Amino acid sequence: MNADEFAARASRVYGPQWQTALANDLRNAHGAAINLRTIQRWAADGVPNVRSNWLRGHLQAIETHRSEADTIRRIYLAFKSGAGLCSNDVAELFDAAGLALSNNRLRELSRNSDRGSPITAAELLALVSIWAARVREP
Repeated sequence: MNADEFAARASRVYGPQWQTALANDLRNAHGAAINLRTIQRWAADGVPNVRSNWLRGHLQAIETHRSEADTIRRIYLAFKSGAGLCSNDVAELFDAAGLALSNNRLRELSRNSDRGSPITAAELLALVSIWAARVREP
C-alpha cells in the first residue's frame, strides 16, 4: 500500500490525528507491536507488502462497522423524531423492554453526534417493538 492510499484510508477512519489513533488502536486492540514511529515511517514510505493486506482489512473492518453504526443511529433518530418521543419516553420504553438505562446512557442516546450509534440494533428493535405494541393497544 503506498503512502497516499495509507494516509487516505487511515485519516478517513481515524480523523485528523490518525497516526496516533491508529498506533494506539493497533497496540490496544490487537497487541500488535506497531508503534507510532512505525506508523509515521509507513505514512512517509508506504506500508510493506507483508503488512498491507492485514492493515487494509483492519481499516476496512472499522470503516464498515462505523458505517453500520451510523445507519442504526440515523434510524433511531428518525424513529424517535417521527414517533414524537422525548428522552423520558425512550427511558420508559427501554424499562418496559427490561433494558434499564443509566442517566449517562440515556444522555448518550439523546446526542446527535457523528461518533456512530450509541444504540445497538437489538436495542433499537426492542424499542420499536415495545412502542408498536403500545400504539396498537386500545
